[in-house]
Amino acid sequence: MKRFFFIFLILLVISCSKAPAQIPSNHFIPGIALPLRLDKNQTQILVSDFVPEVAVIDSVYLDGRKVALSADKNTVEFNIPADANPLMELKFWSKGSFQSVLVMKSRKVDFAYTYNPGDKTYSSVQLSGEFNGWTPSRTPLKFENGNWKFESGSEGMPLAKVEIWLSLNRYVTYCFIIRRSP
Repeated sequence: MKRFFFIFLILLVISCSKAPAQIPSNHFIPGIALPLRLDKNQTQILVSDFVPEVAVIDSVYLDGRKVALSADKNTVEFNIPADANPLMELKFWSKGSFQSVLVMKSRKVDFAYTYNPGDKTYSSVQLSGEFNGWTPSRTPLKFENGNWKFESGSEGMPLAKVEIWLSLNRYVTYCFIIRRSP
């Protein structure tokens, strides 16, 4: 038993004493690139955020599809299809090798908040909540030609409407700020 323990101890010391793996000489993204979180309608990436010397880049691929690299190689233009994976791989190619950066697609969705004014008249309606820092002036509902901007509701009543991007499956707290007409 002592012999087994002694052999195990020697193997453990030998395995822990190896020099750390060296970064390959063709590694052009310094350090470890953090995953890139895209905003909802983001279609452009600044290449210099990942590659300090953009001149070394030959091409860029996002999830296997070639994306447009600007002439000065500073930006990448792309369109993400609605059915794209939530986690994608962005490959920067240079001299036959590539470096990857994980890209996370936005999970935010458009959400329409509505307020049915019925037969009442208001001078303004604003929305206040977690998504706008409780600042109603950031989300005013439109009032045009003496009527609230509306669309038909399920019962044909006019509805005031504003769209906000929200994270999927997350509840938010909000309220309407209503000012009555004098």
